[in-house]
Amino acid sequence: MGIACSKQNSLDLPAPTMPLEGPVIKSYSPDKNQVEFSSDSSADFLDVVFCIDTTSSMISYIERSKKVITNMINVFSQNDEKPLFGVVAYRDHPPEETTYITMIHNLDSAEKALEFVKQLEAYGGGDVPEALFQGLSDSVLKIKWRNLIIPQKSYKKLLIHVADAPPHGNDFHDASMYDKWPKKCPSGITLEKMAKIINDNNIFYHLCRLDKRTDIMMEKFKKKFNRFELIDLIVNEENLMDQRKEFEDFKEEFHDEDYMNRSFTKMKKSEQNEVIYEAKVTRCLAKNMKKLIKD
Repeated sequence: MGIACSKQNSLDLPAPTMPLEGPVIKSYSPDKNQVEFSSDSSADFLDVVFCIDTTSSMISYIERSKKVITNMINVFSQNDEKPLFGVVAYRDHPPEETTYITMIHNLDSAEKALEFVKQLEAYGGGDVPEALFQGLSDSVLKIKWRNLIIPQKSYKKLLIHVADAPPHGNDFHDASMYDKWPKKCPSGITLEKMAKIINDNNIFYHLCRLDKRTDIMMEKFKKKFNRFELIDLIVNEENLMDQRKEFEDFKEEFHDEDYMNRSFTKMKKSEQNEVIYEAKVTRCLAKNMKKLIKD
């Protein structure tokens, strides 16, 4: 699949897809060490799209995010019915950012998705809020989801969102935060429209929380999205003992060559944060893979 760059805004709602089996859920886990995906049954077929902020505020996260996404893809790809993977990178609207608003890699193999992820860089962005709504909108409307309807087979769509900053509009962040567009996103996309897009298309939405600046947004999303899950990656709220245990469990489960001979307590604080970030997401997805996709 090719790569598309978006400099225009589009919000034509697609026809709703076939609903998933089971009840509509609205839940999340407040326990950062026991994050689980609420899915009513495992799926035979899976489409996974990663939506990731690639502005300069993500510099401290981008390389680790790329490795986490690689880990996720490797975990999901263990299934016989290989999932397809898409990626939507977003920055901001002109004039705050002139490189791109979104850059899209459509659903394709794990190998192709990894090639795209590896070349992502954190750059620009201007003010603190970003073109987050455009990124989410393109993740649903411009990605060519398969929308499979196969007798006696189940199909699910996952949207995994990695962000450290909120969307434009004072409703989604502290009033003291500088926002070029304080009234609303310049794309014209509102939370109500975004929720309708995600809910009508039966998307399982997962937010990777990297920074408290997204907390107001998170609470609003939680109320509007039918299938909301939180992967809490803010690690500086935990004590050193908890972090060390997370790291040791990660090493034992995944035998990551980068860390097998490393001591957590001898790492710099910044590296500890990065390692725990990687460990939490990877362990979370591995633990819950069977809830998402059948063996």
